Amino acid sequence: MSSSTRILDKIRKKIPSRNTLLFWGSAASLIGYHQYNKRQCKNIILQYSKIASEIANQPCGPLDSPRKVVVILTNQPGEYNLYKTREYWSKYVLPIFVAGALDYDLVEIRNTSFDQENQSSSDVGVGVMEGKVHEYVVGSVFSELRAAIELKYPHVKNARLAAESPSSTLFSQSSESSPEDLPFTPQKQHKLNDFIAIGRNSYAETLNGLSEGLFSNLDLTIKKPQHPSPENSSLEILETNPSTPTQNDISSTSNIDPTSPNHDILLSDPAQLSSANTQESSIIEYEKYKSSIDFPTPSIGYLPFFCYSGWSSIPIRIFNFFNDTKNTAYYSQQALNIVLDSKRPFVKSSDFDLGSDEETMNGWSNKHAEFVVSQKLSDNILIYDTC
Repeated sequence: MSSSTRILDKIRKKIPSRNTLLFWGSAASLIGYHQYNKRQCKNIILQYSKIASEIANQPCGPLDSPRKVVVILTNQPGEYNLYKTREYWSKYVLPIFVAGALDYDLVEIRNTSFDQENQSSSDVGVGVMEGKVHEYVVGSVFSELRAAIELKYPHVKNARLAAESPSSTLFSQSSESSPEDLPFTPQKQHKLNDFIAIGRNSYAETLNGLSEGLFSNLDLTIKKPQHPSPENSSLEILETNPSTPTQNDISSTSNIDPTSPNHDILLSDPAQLSSANTQESSIIEYEKYKSSIDFPTPSIGYLPFFCYSGWSSIPIRIFNFFNDTKNTAYYSQQALNIVLDSKRPFVKSSDFDLGSDEETMNGWSNKHAEFVVSQKLSDNILIYDTC
């Protein structure tokens, strides 16, 4: 055997087998394609961020305040946690908002009525129209509307504070101070920031909450407990004495005169005792002042999010892991439209159907978003032109 043949045999023995070469070749190809996808997605984000930064570089006047929006993060239908929504926010939307210097309040709401320990794979339709986002929006609208009314009509605020705390010491002290003694505090203009909803379910609940908050009765009912009489208060102290009675104490209590007033109270009907704990309610009238204040209707923005849930969505999720450039470009474009403040009037014939394709996802379980929106709101509200 020649020397060249021996050298070739040695080289052939060191070469990996065919299956090993196929494995490492496939692994290297997948890793390389994934890195290429990440680089392409990063370039897309940088492209949209560069456009958004033009807004951030514009000069701002001394009396101009920066725009601010409220971003509502909630679990998507079929999900018990906010992991996928947070990932969507941080990957596609947040870089564009930061580049455009758009201020935001991030509100996380777990939109489900199920407890963590009661989760099971048999629960379907979780997170669909649960109402938690609706409640938050209504509370925000009520709070800002009442604050705006109290700013213009201070006696309404005084009435609310008096109902919340019966003591009038604070008001007597403030009334003794002259206007010159009080420090100057600039008045704050109360208004609602625009709401940005991620996903169709959050979009529907936000619209419903705005409709209820802006056009329902604004009067506030404050309940306060009735102060007990001195006789009842002294009796309660005797009854709640923590000392352990001795034998003499027990015998002495058995010789109480049945005709004594205290004995009558002790043996009185429970309904009479419960009447002492009845609550009085005070109604603070806000509704009659609502039409006299200038309170602009906030705009709403819808960011589409196709959240894949369940075992059947694993193939498409694997595909998106290696090829996410299309989603990155689509979602980043919607975020850019919000930064650019691109708005249009609300169109009832089409805007109620925004994101209807999301209802075909597994997490919806054949449920649908329901809109209960007043005519006044749909005629006056502006919506970000994201779709």
